[in-house]
Amino acid sequence: MARACDISQLIFVIGFPRSGTTWFSNLINSHPNTIYRHEVFGRQYGSFGEQLFRRLKFAGGLSDEDYRVALGVLRKAYVATDRPPFFRKRYRSRTPAAVQKLVWLVANASPAFAPLYTHLFTPPRGSQATLVIKETRSSINLDSIIKGVRADKVVVLIRHPYAVIASHVVGHSRGTLQPTTAAFRRSWLEHHAGCAYVMRLGLTEEAVTALDEAEFLAIWWRVQNENYLNMRSVGNDSKVVLYDEFLRDPVRNIEALLGFLSLDFDVQVRRFVLQSTSSGMRSGVLERDASSDYYSVYRGKEFDPNRWRSVLTAGQRESIDRHTFALVDVLGLNRWIEEAPAHQERAIGGMRRT
Repeated sequence: MARACDISQLIFVIGFPRSGTTWFSNLINSHPNTIYRHEVFGRQYGSFGEQLFRRLKFAGGLSDEDYRVALGVLRKAYVATDRPPFFRKRYRSRTPAAVQKLVWLVANASPAFAPLYTHLFTPPRGSQATLVIKETRSSINLDSIIKGVRADKVVVLIRHPYAVIASHVVGHSRGTLQPTTAAFRRSWLEHHAGCAYVMRLGLTEEAVTALDEAEFLAIWWRVQNENYLNMRSVGNDSKVVLYDEFLRDPVRNIEALLGFLSLDFDVQVRRFVLQSTSSGMRSGVLERDASSDYYSVYRGKEFDPNRWRSVLTAGQRESIDRHTFALVDVLGLNRWIEEAPAHQERAIGGMRRT
């Protein structure tokens, strides 16, 4: 694929919300030769202009001129799509990461300074770098967007649905994440009515709005991850990464992933991997990530990947298994579940008999 501007390659990291994509993407972002954009198509869509954004979503490809314009938008630094932690970059070697964090904090608090942030921290022309885009909000039309911006590689991050849905439940209890609304569910059903699993369930608007939150999230998890896996056929190099497996040996696994992404295992990456998995929130305001520990990119000693055991009820786990077990089994995600509950054993037995 022809590459425009000064982007040497473009990489997408995609996954279901609360699958660990923020931490995972920042492992790649810690490489000094990357430009990282956090959910730019959801947070900064207005910068593309209405017509170009529609072509991105529906055309299944862009003209060379539209492509150059889209890449120009993606190159720019925006307060909404840049999130701490910040790292030293080769294309901005004279500006410490702490300075970027300070300007970001000011611009985040006072939008009048947002243009200054964009001016100071958009990569200079002529600097060759890898552009990394993280998207989690939806798989709707993402295949057209990926094709339109001529992505070189796609990384799909998948986490066991127990952990994902338990994280949503914790967020709801804290008030940091809102439960899905009836309007959202109706919109979701409208966009996914043609998906094989949704058709098999025969979901109606009345039925989807009446679902327990955990059950709706389980259906959403399955449908979105199946869509992500199907998107691997759009012509890009792609890789599926299982979060639970990756977390077991992040140093070795990030080194292998960077090899797939044609990036070297820079010492800065190694340092961030070790820091982010051995300690909690940074102490100083210029060292912390964007918000609360719920959205933290750090996986310290207090981080428990098996917290779902104390969060999900037996009924919720049974409901989750009813919708996700087939995909979980194909992906081998249950190898990290030490105790197979009785309803899982029944599901396995049923699959063997059929």
